[in-house]
Amino acid sequence: MTGCGKESYHFHRNTSWSAGSSILKLVTVKLPEAILEGLDELVKAGMYQSRSAAIRAAVRDMLKKELWRTEET
Repeated sequence: MTGCGKESYHFHRNTSWSAGSSILKLVTVKLPEAILEGLDELVKAGMYQSRSAAIRAAVRDMLKKELWRTEET
């Protein structure tokens, strides 16, 4: 999963989502302190612009792997 602060989402099938043109929705998530510390390290290292950007990338990658992978077969 690479971020570099630039988000690019091109979801297919019935879902179309581009980070530059989509309206982002607020979702509240409770995470353990260790995960927050890891997210902050990624942001500090410049890999992502924010915690939110890192979480969006992780969710995107999970969906690509777990959901959309099965739709393509």
